[in-house]
Amino acid sequence: MRGHMDGTNTIRGVWRAALAIIGMHPLATLAPTAVLGAIGEMPAYLIDEWRLLDLILTLVTAYVAYYLYLAYAEGIVGLAERGERSLGPRGMLSELARTVGYVPSVIVAALIAVTISTLAMGLLLIPGI
Repeated sequence: MRGHMDGTNTIRGVWRAALAIIGMHPLATLAPTAVLGAIGEMPAYLIDEWRLLDLILTLVTAYVAYYLYLAYAEGIVGLAERGERSLGPRGMLSELARTVGYVPSVIVAALIAVTISTLAMGLLLIPGI
């Protein structure tokens, strides 16, 4: 069984592939994380008086930034699988612009998953009370 644990479908194989992609595209994988992370936290620094509004807007922008980067990272993986070597700043911007259309559907899917799991947990806990 030990001999079968070195494939690409193992945790170790996934980490190796991820590190190889980061090695091939270091600027394209790391620069957008800093920019999108800053955008995701921006409402926390701009809104001081209204805590609830601050919390809601920060969560929404963080979710949008996270899912935008998630779709962008899928594109980077596709580039790596096709064997393309580098993605410059202009390519990063066009790739981010291409992924914007996927963000709303991914957010809706994530909200559905969270809602269903919360309801299921509630249905398990209510009979116990």
